[in-house]
Amino acid sequence: MIPGFVLAGGASRRFGADKALHPVEGVPMAARVARAMAEVASSVTLVAPDRRLEDLGWPLLVEPAEGPRHPLRGVVAALAACAAPRALLCPCDLPWMTPQALAALVDMGEPAVAAVDGRVHPLVAALPVAWLPRARALLEAGAPCRALVEPARIVPLPAAALRNVNRPEDVR
Repeated sequence: MIPGFVLAGGASRRFGADKALHPVEGVPMAARVARAMAEVASSVTLVAPDRRLEDLGWPLLVEPAEGPRHPLRGVVAALAACAAPRALLCPCDLPWMTPQALAALVDMGEPAVAAVDGRVHPLVAALPVAWLPRARALLEAGAPCRALVEPARIVPLPAAALRNVNRPEDVR
């Protein structure tokens, strides 16, 4: 099996509060994603810039404070901490993510990234740890996340699983 990492490094500016801790159907978003991931991953670790998620009951990886503030920072932290050849990644603001969708990425057996209607979701991916140097270089360059996953195989997933929450009204 593959270790899983729930990425929770965003500032939640548009949301107005910490999205990772916001409940959806009574469960914090980060915990919902972690539960789905736990059905397909050998382990699940939350990745955040600080300790704010430590009470959720999942192992927590705190991103190094140095380096630019960028979504790839969590990816770099996850790949650096991963003891297996590949890591399963998913951001915390996809509270309707399903184990089946994540399994589709894992089952590729190669670098894979999620997409809906051809639109790639670069932080929903199963990536090789060997891509860590590439991820670090792209982070330092401030490159978009999609630059990391360009060589990955695109896996079409259901739109409902990739429904993103950016504002409180997105939860309704």
